Amino acid sequence: MGLPQLVWRLPFFTPAELVIRLRYESDLSAWEFPTPEIITNNEAAVDSMWITLDELAANKQARLAEDRAREETKESLRQDFALAADSMQGFIKDTCLLVASSGGDDGPSGKSRTIHP
Repeated sequence: MGLPQLVWRLPFFTPAELVIRLRYESDLSAWEFPTPEIITNNEAAVDSMWITLDELAANKQARLAEDRAREETKESLRQDFALAADSMQGFIKDTCLLVASSGGDDGPSGKSRTIHP
């Protein structure tokens, strides 16, 4: 058998309202929060900070999206360049082999040029 659960049937209050509304009374003493305006002022300040934080987070997300798009473009360009450089390197090797296999070429000076792949 489990223990019975206590269900609090209180009206909906924010924690700040609850602290402000709570009051202790007995035959010998009574107490309530002495400066409720401090709580309401602090709560308003925190609410405004959350709004500011939401705006800053939205700006940061937009900046991160821009940065990501820029980095993806840079990566695409890098890959395109690497592919083009590899193709050019293969073309140069093939050309060198073709010229070397044709027996060389006498230039205007009469000397044979050697091409190294």
